[in-house]
Amino acid sequence: MGYKNVGSKLDISKEDFYNEMVKSKKIGELTPLTVKFFIKMATHGVRHGNLNYPDIRDEDDCIQSALHDMIKYWKNFDENIYKDPFAFFTSIVFNGYAKQFKNIYKHRFIKYTKLFTITYNKIPDQDKIINEIDNIYFLVCSEIQERDIKRMQIRFKNEKSTKWKTIVMDDLNFIEEICNEFEYIKTIELKVDYVSGVSFVALNQSGDSEIYSI
Repeated sequence: MGYKNVGSKLDISKEDFYNEMVKSKKIGELTPLTVKFFIKMATHGVRHGNLNYPDIRDEDDCIQSALHDMIKYWKNFDENIYKDPFAFFTSIVFNGYAKQFKNIYKHRFIKYTKLFTITYNKIPDQDKIINEIDNIYFLVCSEIQERDIKRMQIRFKNEKSTKWKTIVMDDLNFIEEICNEFEYIKTIELKVDYVSGVSFVALNQSGDSEIYSI
């Protein structure tokens, strides 16, 4: 996920924000000041970006989506882990913006496909193949700046057969099946379908605005 600083700060004290969150957790509901902080955080981020809204109501929808998620997940804040509330709520605000913005402007997001091919020329080896997949995966993430990957597929080829398999990076158990099925692998191909669109602002832990590419 690429970003750059835009130099616009949010006038919320990290200490005040933390103390209000502690109070809110203690009484089991958001204090009025915490609600005010939530509104400032959501409003500041979406209105300091470079988005062009054909309708101002779309901007408000993105703000409301961020606020909805902050209110929905605020009880997950652990004051013993997060001494800076921005570290916790930044991702919630960002995902709230992204979810609604993508819903409104689906036509702005273009689907792309990248295809990577490596020459293998070996008898299947489960550990080596997994290592190759990891290497290609990180190369892909670097090239597309970790944008929204929709699907990853891998294809194993030799002179006699070819087979595409959808990849879940957290579950590569299918490699054992491939190794049993293929006596020899000539090439390994990785196809990545991803979405590229626009950029907008979320907040980092220090309260600075940052432009995130999605």
